[in-house]
Amino acid sequence: SLDSTGTLLKITKSVGYQYLRILDSFFPGALTERDKTILTQQFNTNFPLHYKDAMREHPNFGCGSIGCYQWWKGLVRELYLSSNIDMKDYQFSFVFDDTFRQFRTSECWEMFPETLSVLQELQAGDVDVVVTSDFDEGLVNILQQHG
Repeated sequence: SLDSTGTLLKITKSVGYQYLRILDSFFPGALTERDKTILTQQFNTNFPLHYKDAMREHPNFGCGSIGCYQWWKGLVRELYLSSNIDMKDYQFSFVFDDTFRQFRTSECWEMFPETLSVLQELQAGDVDVVVTSDFDEGLVNILQQHG
């Protein structure tokens, strides 16, 4: 049994980098390089706090309550607000929808360098492998994209 995050996959660069990259694509030229550096650091610092709060309020990514999409939407809104990013609702909806989509693809996730070779060795040795995770339902798509 293998855990997905931290064993098979890792986020490309950092959470802060990914959130900033997506946000910046909607507002090109609005942020200076200094702003980008500061926001990336704020996102990296604040994300785990908001993640923990969201998990406490709605465990398992909102499964059985608000659902995964609304769970992430609330977390991302809080992340932006705690970093002094205020957008109109329609702007946030566009940014969030793209963020939600991208985090369900290989755009934001990469395999560890040894992952594929280890999985191939296990398969060649006729070892059954199970991936366990506390990841949301986007994991299946990410794993499929990575082969």
